[in-house]
Amino acid sequence: MRGSLVRAGLLAAAIGSGVALGQAALVAGIDSLLPDARGISAFNRPGTLTILSADGQVVQKIGPATREKLSSNAVPPLVEQAFIAAEDRRFYQHGGIDPAGIARALVRNLTERSVQEGASTITQQLARTVFLSQDQTLMRKLKEAALAGKLERQLTKQQILAEYLNVVYLGSSAYGVADAAWIYFSKTPDQLTLPEAALIAGLPPAPSVYSPLVNPDLALQRRQVVLRRMEEAGFIGAAQREAAEAAPLALKPAEPKYWVSRAPYFSSWVQQELPRVLSKEQLEVGASPCAAASTWPGRTRPRRRSMPTRPAPWRGPWWRWSPAPAWCGRWWAATTSTEASSTARCRRCARRAPPSSCSSISPP
Repeated sequence: MRGSLVRAGLLAAAIGSGVALGQAALVAGIDSLLPDARGISAFNRPGTLTILSADGQVVQKIGPATREKLSSNAVPPLVEQAFIAAEDRRFYQHGGIDPAGIARALVRNLTERSVQEGASTITQQLARTVFLSQDQTLMRKLKEAALAGKLERQLTKQQILAEYLNVVYLGSSAYGVADAAWIYFSKTPDQLTLPEAALIAGLPPAPSVYSPLVNPDLALQRRQVVLRRMEEAGFIGAAQREAAEAAPLALKPAEPKYWVSRAPYFSSWVQQELPRVLSKEQLEVGASPCAAASTWPGRTRPRRRSMPTRPAPWRGPWWRWSPAPAWCGRWWAATTSTEASSTARCRRCARRAPPSSCSSISPP
């Protein structure tokens, strides 16, 4: 009898070990087919261009670029709580996909007979923004789920949250929380008050619609939704919620940082030279995430020889601009630029991926 129990125990242990090894092999196999998530901090949207001076100073950032980023250890608690309450209440409990959140959103949306709450986690949204398209297909959702699992295995929760806050589009040319805090309130993220943080956290579902610079009434409605969710999550009390709901919008709009070039003629010249250095395909997809290095030494008036003088067409106020496509066939900044490619060769040393000591573009 005792021998039978021992054999049964050994058999169960062998089966358990086999299942665990099979699961590990399956996960490793799937992971090998997916992109490495550890380089996600270098992500830049296609169609962006960062022009640097010879000493590494930013001359201009063009296109759908995140102009300032938060580090994983510098996310303000108020901003963290607002986004977790609004977008992913169980962010610290799930492993990339939240079945409980999916069920809760389904019940709430059926009860309200409208889409009141999404089911995608913050990790899924980050995977979709960085690696995938916005296509509403089953295959894209499966890829998104697989990538979310890999992100959770390769990065910490704080890293995932920080990267999400740096890339999420928040309307009015604001790519990331730091940009939104500056554009809407002329503040840094750690200076935001409760109503300001809640307003920004309510923008991701429809940033162009909920932008307070475009639809202030809708922005206030979204702020109330976020404040209510923060109270439900236990981040704030009823008195704090009521005081925040009664607060005025108090906008103080500011132009995005690095929006205007410190050397306009030089920046225009760089944009005209890029098609000679990079291929059309590299310009369209954005290539590798490294900024185009210039040899502008910091002087305010570069030589005008070969410099364009045609002004950019008027496209209306900057806060009404939509995210620019990667290529539209025009020369001007916000839609034709891209980051330098690792496949591009330096014109001076003929090496690939020019190091910081080498200039891939030199002025006339």
